[in-house]
Amino acid sequence: AGETGLGLLMSAVGLGALAGSTILAMLGDFRCRGRLMMFSGIVFGASLIFFGSAKSLYPALFYLLIAGGGSSMFMILINSLIMSNTDEELVGRVMSFWRSAYRDHQWRHLNPVFDIGDIEPAWPEATGIGKGAAPL
Repeated sequence: AGETGLGLLMSAVGLGALAGSTILAMLGDFRCRGRLMMFSGIVFGASLIFFGSAKSLYPALFYLLIAGGGSSMFMILINSLIMSNTDEELVGRVMSFWRSAYRDHQWRHLNPVFDIGDIEPAWPEATGIGKGAAPL
């Protein structure tokens, strides 16, 4: 498969994410967003498990297509649920905390303050707590 297979696999994730985002946009504001969020998270996790057990390219493409849709829908729904269930004056603080708690690993390359690489292999819990507390 080589580089062509990798390109196909990455494209499948992108197409799935586009499909998931489009489906949510077509649904608009609807009830039971929490249930759909949980379902999409379960679908995402299950599709990754199936992807890991795929023996050939075509089933792997299908599973990654589903994973892209599930991941996209989960992230969109969790962000919208956090913002819609938070008081307006606290939305910025809550979203920044969510961002730092969920995606703190991306900050490592943006700011050397968050690079605590010396202790990370020995104490990953302490590193995660330190990175999560740093923005506060």
